[in-house]
Amino acid sequence: MKRGWATLMVAAALAWATGASGSTWIEDPLGTGADAGKTLATAQVTSGAGSLTAISGVLDPGDDPLDAVDLFKIVAAGTEITATSDVGNTDTFQIFLFDASGKGVKGGFTFPGDQLDFTVLTQGATYYLAITLTGWFPYDSSDSPLFDESFFDLNSAAGALEYWSSNPGVTQDPPFTLELLGVEPATQAVPEPATLLFLGSGLLGLGGAAWRRRRR
Repeated sequence: MKRGWATLMVAAALAWATGASGSTWIEDPLGTGADAGKTLATAQVTSGAGSLTAISGVLDPGDDPLDAVDLFKIVAAGTEITATSDVGNTDTFQIFLFDASGKGVKGGFTFPGDQLDFTVLTQGATYYLAITLTGWFPYDSSDSPLFDESFFDLNSAAGALEYWSSNPGVTQDPPFTLELLGVEPATQAVPEPATLLFLGSGLLGLGGAAWRRRRR
C-alpha cells in the first residue's frame, strides 16, 4: 500500500512538472492594463506548463490606435500549428505568424470559428503570433508589406516586421480567444518548491520500498 501511495505521488508530481494538462495565456491576467506589444521587442512572452491551448485578450484601439494589434511569443510543439477564433465572438480578425527573426510565415482573415493552419514549421522553434482587427498589415523597415493586403499572400522579398499599417477608422474593442493546437509557451513554468518537495517525498517512498524488498 505504501509503495502504491508513493508511486501515485510521483506520478502526480511528474504530471504537473511536465505539464500533462495545457494552459491558457491571458493577455492581462491581473487587470492592470498590460497590453501585448506590436513588435518583436514588445511582444508578450507566453508562459505556462505543458502545451498552450488558448490565448485570450482584448483589441482596444479606442485610446491608442495601435492597440488594434496584439503580438505573442510562442514555440512550435511540432511542424503544424492551428489557430481557431472564438466561436462565440461576432467580430472578425486577422491572424499572422512570424518566425523568430520577424519574417512573415502566413496570414489570414478569420471569422468566428474559422481555423487557420500553419504548416511546415520547425519543431521547438520560436514564433510570433499576431491577432489584429481588420485592415491592419505588417511592414518592414523599407515600407514593404510582409503580406498582400487583398489575398494575404506572403511577400517573400520583404524583411522582418518593423511596424503595422494604420486604420484609424476601426475603433471597436472586441475580446478574442484563439484556441491553439501544436503550440507551447515561450517559457515553460518551473515547478514550485512545494511541488518539488512532493516529488521528492514520492521518490524517497519508492526508494524505501525497494530497500525493504532487498532486505527480505
